[in-house]
Amino acid sequence: PGERVVVLTDPGRTVPLECEIIEAERTEGHGCEPHPDVWRAVFGCTAIGFLDTYGILEKILAKEVEEVDQELLERWKNESRTMVPDAVLAVTYYSTSHTFFRKVLNELGTRYASMPLFEEYLLREDGPLAVDREILVESGRKLLASLKGAVKIEVKSPNGTELVFSVSGRDFHSDDGDLTQPGSFGNLPAGEVYVAPVEGQTNGILVLEDGTRMEVEKGRCVKLTGDHPVKEIWKAHPEYFFIAELGMGTNPYASRPDNILEAEKIAGTIHVAFGDNAGFGGTQRIPYHEDHVVYKPQIRVDGRLLELPVSKPL
Repeated sequence: PGERVVVLTDPGRTVPLECEIIEAERTEGHGCEPHPDVWRAVFGCTAIGFLDTYGILEKILAKEVEEVDQELLERWKNESRTMVPDAVLAVTYYSTSHTFFRKVLNELGTRYASMPLFEEYLLREDGPLAVDREILVESGRKLLASLKGAVKIEVKSPNGTELVFSVSGRDFHSDDGDLTQPGSFGNLPAGEVYVAPVEGQTNGILVLEDGTRMEVEKGRCVKLTGDHPVKEIWKAHPEYFFIAELGMGTNPYASRPDNILEAEKIAGTIHVAFGDNAGFGGTQRIPYHEDHVVYKPQIRVDGRLLELPVSKPL
């Protein structure tokens, strides 16, 4: 009660609440920054006017935050701290998880639930949102303990995937559904442990479910064979295809493979993403983030076989 909550959603979706509605253009893809009108609605016209005056917003939207005067940016953050909402529910088609917009809101204390591609069937009785959060907390805790201090992770799967990641010095994160603390962030449904591998040091083959092969050298997809829709994006924007994330599903109630929001949470799977990872420990700011799930993986951490969570019986 008394909290200010912002719901981001797409045209055509109904918000069954009494609220002020502000319309803006949708983003162009997963990992792209929201339209300036969304920034104005969330932070206020005065705060965004400051960013416009110094040309900062333009650089943020272009994923060029490193080129911004950091002293000015910190000044803006301090002045915006009392203006931001208590919570954001991002129920949009395209993900805002890997954006500076989300990251800065978390830094200023906003709780942020990212729910891209959310559909009503995710609310089913035995679905991924039915899980007891304590199960996710415990699964995440065990995995984090097993991964602490890891340097090298090797992934193999029956589909032909063979990848080697360096994670030396990188922090692992658990998305366990706890969004109660100021500045907390996660997906709903939740259920994964993830890391930004060291840039430029992943090598091997990633095989997608349709048989498409992505050859990775020094952290970048250098060759793609197959007919997966991602091929057209790769041909148009090869600069997007740097390894960004290695994740491991921990939700025993997740089961459907046809929606990445649920599929990447399936206990016992791993997922590999290309694109932006600046929001969780990486250095890549790219207007793209796409996850690919690998089933029945075998994972070795510094040579030791890693025990993954298992799904509940169907």
